[in-house]
Order: sequence, then structure tokens, then C-alpha cells
Amino acid sequence: SCDVHGISGPGTLSTLTVSPRSQTLAVTGTQQFTAAGADFSGVDVAITPSWSVVGNGTISSSGMFTAGTTPTAHADTVVATSAGLSSRATVVITAGPLATITIGPELPSPIAGATQQFTAVGTDANGNVVAITPVWSVGNGGGSIDATTGVFTAGTTAGTFANSIRVDAGGVVGNATVSVTTGVLVSITVTPNPTSVGIGAIHQFSAVGTDANG
Repeated sequence: SCDVHGISGPGTLSTLTVSPRSQTLAVTGTQQFTAAGADFSGVDVAITPSWSVVGNGTISSSGMFTAGTTPTAHADTVVATSAGLSSRATVVITAGPLATITIGPELPSPIAGATQQFTAVGTDANGNVVAITPVWSVGNGGGSIDATTGVFTAGTTAGTFANSIRVDAGGVVGNATVSVTTGVLVSITVTPNPTSVGIGAIHQFSAVGTDANG
């Protein structure tokens, strides 16, 4: 005798799995997601899932995810749905590469010989803050600056020093202008001194005030 065994196809969709389960992307980055279905026995079931996003980003009908422009860490960001079943994946969106360094304060005017604390904020192309370790220097006079702390010590000469404050982080450079102002009045010099003036004559004197640095 001969027994004939029939070959049956997969059963009803029982499980749905999205891959990858978690992903970290920079802002505007892309990632292809896939979804696989299986029946109760683990046999693959062909599916055509629908895709959606909960959070910051968009996804195409084929599962291509595009991150938004703001860093976020939403759980269960990407959702695949088929036959009433859903599966999710988490996407962490980070800031992009450093694009710009902004130095503060915007219009510093330290007094000659005094100190001024500068700060540096790094941002990506979308304006998101990027952590940086700035290296400070002075490139056009006006004083000196601590390379690590950003504390500027104004020189003894008043004036405006264009783009003199410089900060570098990973090859990205920022610059700021500093205006060194005169200090408090400490002396007045009258000229001419001495002079001789005839009786009833008129003579012009001038007075010049200076700070401690002259």
C-alpha cells in the first residue's frame, strides 16, 4: 500500500516582528525597517504590513524611516500592522554633526585689565545643541584667554578687536569681537604745565583724564 501525505501551507498569522528592534540615528538620518510574520508553529506567513510612526519622523509604505530634525528618544517609534497584529521598534534620534559654534556674550566690553568669562555653544545644521570641548585662543589682540576655561583677561589698551576671540572644537571654528573699554578715572593732567601768562591775557588750558593704565 502507499500513503500519500498532503503538504499544507502556513497557518493564520500569529506573530509579527519588526527589525531592527531598536536603532539610533542622527537627525534626518534614514533606516530601512522590515516586518516578518509567522503562524503559531513558527512557519513564515507572507504579509504586506502597513507602517506608521509615533513621534519624530516619517516612514514610507515600504518601511523606510526618515528621522525628524529634533533629537528625541521615543519608545515604540515605528509601528508595523498586519491582520490586526502590531509590532514596534524604538528609534533614538541624536543631534547631527557639529556645524556651528556660537560665542557668548554677544557684545562683550570688559574694562582694560579686567576679566570676562566667555562661553561656547555648538549646534548642528538644524540648530540642535551638540556637546563640545572648546579650545580658546586670541587671534587679533585685545588681551589673553585661558585655553580651557574661556576666561579672557583684557589688555591695557582700549579698542575694538574684530574677531579676536577664537574657539575651536573638532575643526569647527567660532569667532567673536571684543571691545576693551577704559577703566575708572584715576588721574587728570593739565597742560601746559608750567606756563606764564601776562596780566589780563587769555590762555587756553586742557585737561586729560586717564585710567590706571594710562
